[in-house]
Amino acid sequence: MVGAITTYETGDKVTAGLTIAGIVIAIVRPFEIIAFRRRLARPLQLARAEAASWERRYIVDTVATALVLGVFAARSIVLGDALCSVMAIGIGFGFGAGVVARLALRPFAALLDLVAIAAPAAIATFMQPDLRHVGLWLLILMDVVASFEMVRLSFNASISQVTLKRQFEQLAAA
Repeated sequence: MVGAITTYETGDKVTAGLTIAGIVIAIVRPFEIIAFRRRLARPLQLARAEAASWERRYIVDTVATALVLGVFAARSIVLGDALCSVMAIGIGFGFGAGVVARLALRPFAALLDLVAIAAPAAIATFMQPDLRHVGLWLLILMDVVASFEMVRLSFNASISQVTLKRQFEQLAAA
């Protein structure tokens, strides 16, 4: 929706292409999730290699999504339409928050996503030498650093919980 609005308001063909890419990714991802769930429903357990293959596919999909959103935000900044930029950057921040919430147990994937979504917008803002863009660049940088820290804290907390659970199970069995 934001891509369509930005394309309509600016007439930018690059934004139109990014919007189409985002739509294609949004259509493909649910089919991959369905395929994975069907695979899990089969009686055979996933072998380690097969699980790693599914995880790689997931990472490629989520990084592609993040990159399209990041480039879209960067393009919106370059176009200079303030409201379209706010919408695009808002989507980026929302996606980043979702990454922190859902991928903390896979910190490598989370960090790739966060870099893919933030780097294009950070580069676009850094290249604009006015105070507003420098402020936006700093805001993006602070958000990424805070997001990295949240991924680290969430991952460590989860590992601690699993370790504690195993210790209790061992004590109960003894």
